[in-house]
Amino acid sequence: MPVILQDHFSFDGPFGDEMTKAMITSAESINHEPGLIWKIWTENADQQLASRIYLVGSRANAEAYCEMHTARLEVDRHQCYSPVHKHHPISNQLRAY
Repeated sequence: MPVILQDHFSFDGPFGDEMTKAMITSAESINHEPGLIWKIWTENADQQLASRIYLVGSRANAEAYCEMHTARLEVDRHQCYSPVHKHHPISNQLRAY
């Protein structure tokens, strides 16, 4: 069953075009993660927050992504990162209405 993964965290920048330049490699690499269907990244410079919302094929895909991403951040601690990971199954029946 598809799952929404929400990843919200404090983020001290960069934002806007500079964020895009700094994170494009990471954003592109996520396209190759098993089960990824789509992703949305948000940013809020005023509140120093960012979010990533992913639709993945299964809870196992969501958990594997969280493990990979957390390990990657242990190596590259250039940002303030205190994530709140949430997994939400998708209602296939109600999605059609």
